[in-house]
Amino acid sequence: MIIRTTAKGTGLVGLFLFFHGKELVAPAGMKELGALGELEVREVRAESDMLGLFYAANSRGVLGASPLRVDGFHRLSTKYSALGNLVLANDRGALVSPLLEDRKAAIEKALGVKAEVTQLAGLDIIGALAIVNNHGAAVHPEISEEERALIRKVLKVDVQGVTLAKSGFLGALGAANDEALVATPQATATELHTVAEALGIQ
Repeated sequence: MIIRTTAKGTGLVGLFLFFHGKELVAPAGMKELGALGELEVREVRAESDMLGLFYAANSRGVLGASPLRVDGFHRLSTKYSALGNLVLANDRGALVSPLLEDRKAAIEKALGVKAEVTQLAGLDIIGALAIVNNHGAAVHPEISEEERALIRKVLKVDVQGVTLAKSGFLGALGAANDEALVATPQATATELHTVAEALGIQ
């Protein structure tokens, strides 16, 4: 399933939405909720509507930084609050930004997977540069071969370099689980097809 939508009036849907297993987590009262079709949606009230920016997740856990507090979500004590930009995870592993290297063990515990520390394309904001699920990884086209190999090793998925809306910042422009891709309406049909194919989504 592929859904094109805005979030809070912007195409940066990955900054506002994230998947926790089959559940799409969205800001409470977001006017675009009606565009999300048959997806199972959990509306959350937090200190910020930018849930995709501030939370990292897989199906085993959701992790946010203090002082952001949501029932059922793990909390990580760190000065870096934008965990959605700094962690990239599926149910097989996680990649962690060098900015959170000293919190790797806590991230592993919260998400229930082993993690490795890395940059992608020379940047610390690794979560902004990719969309991953348990079938594949759609990543910034300029990541190195060594980084591709690390993603394959840690997340145990194939890796494809792609863009959304002509941008390599895929994680800011979309979100996915194993069945659905939610993405910016600025993405072309070809881009959406390529990203969905990389993630094994019909």
